[in-house]
Amino acid sequence: MDDEIRMTNDESSTLDWALKNVDSEDRLIKEFKFDDFKQAMVFADKVGDLAEANNHHPLMHVTWGRVAVEWWSHDAGGVTERDREMAAKTDELA
Repeated sequence: MDDEIRMTNDESSTLDWALKNVDSEDRLIKEFKFDDFKQAMVFADKVGDLAEANNHHPLMHVTWGRVAVEWWSHDAGGVTERDREMAAKTDELA
């Protein structure tokens, strides 16, 4: 399943993440772009802090000027409301 989804947290905030099936589990995936590697690392560190504070950890790929973030719940076998909330919080960090 490779569909773009639109999630609404409230009336004023709409988030765009890709919903992709990887290894038989749906995941929310988004790539964030930055001007250089340092800015990408600063963002990745912020996402790491968010993950630690919420005891819920994404898969992240960091490269020059880009950070790909994937949220899903192993124990649920896919995307849960908690993943949607973490995706929204991740967008707020960008």
